[in-house]
Amino acid sequence: MIVAPVLTRAQIGDGQGEVLGPIASFGARSYLFVAMVFAFGVTGFEVFPGPTPLALLVGVAGVLVLAPKHVLMRLPVSPLVLTLVAWTAASVWWTDSPPGTAFAMMRLLPILLGVMVVAGVAAIDDVVAALLWAIRVSVVATLAVLALVPETRIHIDPSGQAPPLDGWHGWFAHKNIMTPYLVFGLLTVLTFDRTVVVRWSTLALIGVLLVGSDSVTGISSALLAVSIWVWLQLYRHLDLRNSSVFVVSSVSVAVFALASLVATLSTLTSASGRDLTFTGRTFIWQATFDAIVERPVLGYGLGGVLFDDPVSPRTAEIWRAIGFEVPHAHNGLLDLALQLGVVGCVLFVLLFGATMLGGVAMIREQPTVGAWIVSVLVVQLYMSLSEDVFLGNGWLPVLVLFRVLQLRSSGVDWQPDRELSDRVRARVGRGSSGAGAA
Repeated sequence: MIVAPVLTRAQIGDGQGEVLGPIASFGARSYLFVAMVFAFGVTGFEVFPGPTPLALLVGVAGVLVLAPKHVLMRLPVSPLVLTLVAWTAASVWWTDSPPGTAFAMMRLLPILLGVMVVAGVAAIDDVVAALLWAIRVSVVATLAVLALVPETRIHIDPSGQAPPLDGWHGWFAHKNIMTPYLVFGLLTVLTFDRTVVVRWSTLALIGVLLVGSDSVTGISSALLAVSIWVWLQLYRHLDLRNSSVFVVSSVSVAVFALASLVATLSTLTSASGRDLTFTGRTFIWQATFDAIVERPVLGYGLGGVLFDDPVSPRTAEIWRAIGFEVPHAHNGLLDLALQLGVVGCVLFVLLFGATMLGGVAMIREQPTVGAWIVSVLVVQLYMSLSEDVFLGNGWLPVLVLFRVLQLRSSGVDWQPDRELSDRVRARVGRGSSGAGAA
C-alpha cells in the first residue's frame, strides 16, 4: 500500500511553526477550520451568513498580535494573489449589480485575506490539522442532517420552476456544491491523515456521500482524483532511472482513469435520464457567452450578474435566454469571464499556472505537499468544465493557500521531507515538541 509521509512540526525545522505559542496556534487552527467550512458552503455553519467572514478577521487579528515580530516580517507575499484580489475588489466600480457585488465581496475578500495571513504564519501541521478536522466534522454533520431531515436527500427548487432533483446535498445548498468539497476532502485525507481508523472511516463516509449525491461530476471527479493521486505516489516512489516501469505504470493509471471516467459518465447519464447537453448546461454556456461578448474586458463585476436580490435587467435577459434561473455559468472559465472579464481571466490563469508549476517543482523536495497541490489542481480543472470551481465557494481561498505554502517552501520555514536536524530529532525524542503529526 502506498503511504504518503506527512510533514510534521519536527520536519518544519526552526521556522515560523516553532515560535507561535499555543494560543496563537489554536487560533490559527480555529480560523482555518471555520473559514473552510464557511467558504465551501457548509450552510449549517452559516449562523450569520452576512457578517461571518468579517467577524473571522477578528481571529486573524488575534493571531497577528500574538505572532512574534520576526515571524510577521517573513510573511509571504504573492504579487499574483494581491493583483487578482485588487482587480476583484475594483470590480465594485463597474458592477452591474451593486447589492450582488457587495454580498459577494463581504463573503470572499475577508476569507482570502485571512487565509493569506494565517497560512503564512501558522505551522504547517496546524494548517493540515485544521483542514482535516474541517473535513471530518463536515462529513459527519452532513450525514447526520441527511438522516434527520428528509428534505436534504432531494433538492427542491426554491423558485418552483424546476421539478425536485434527486441526490443528497445534506448540509449544503446543492449537491454540486457538496461534491467538489468532498473531492477536495478525499485528496486531503488520502495525503495527510495518518490515523488509520479515522482515515479509512472518513474516506468510506465520503464515498457514501458521493454515491448518494447522484452527481456525475462528483463521482467521476473522485475517480479521477484517486487515479491522479496514485500516479503521483508511483512517480514519487519509483526510481525514475527504471523508465520502463514508470512508463508502464503511467499508461496503466491513465487507461484506468479514462475508462473510469467514460464508464461513469455513460452509466450515470443513462441511469439518470440525462442527455449530452449536461442537464441544460449548453444552454447556460451559450447565454453566458453572449453576455460576455457584450462586456469582454471588465465583465459584470464579482457577483454582479445572476444575482437574484434584486434581479438586474442583464440577469433577467440571461435567464430568459436560458429558459430558467441559474446562479452561475456552470463553467469555471465562463464564470470568471462573466464576472471579472478577460483581465480577470488572465490574472487567474497566471496565478493558477504558477501554482501548478510550483506544485510540480515541489514534488522533488516536498513531495507530500507538492503531490497534494498538483492532484487537487488537476481535478479542479476537470470539474471546471461543468461547475464554477474557480471563483465559486472555497476554491479561490484554497488556491491562495497553496500559493502561500509554496512561497514558504522556498524560505526558512521548511526542510526537505527526508531531512531532520539532530537538534530537532533530540527534541522530538524527549517529547518536548508538544505536537505530533496531524
